[in-house]
Amino acid sequence: DTLGYVYLKKNIPTLAVAPMLKAVEKDPNNATYHYRLGQAYLLSGNKAKAKASLEMALKLKADFPEAGEARTLLTQAQ
Repeated sequence: DTLGYVYLKKNIPTLAVAPMLKAVEKDPNNATYHYRLGQAYLLSGNKAKAKASLEMALKLKADFPEAGEARTLLTQAQ
């Protein structure tokens, strides 16, 4: 997650996808990991995968810290 997050912060979302996928695989119930994966997908141009990841994040925990941002990104992924 940390490496993926750094790539997101450096605005290199395509490189963030692989580490975020690993984070989700290791902890599939972590809403923040799904959110960051969705963010990486969206910024990389893959709206379908972004939508799925962001929806999963909100399904897992509707009130996780980045939930408001996830909802905003979800509208962009439509």
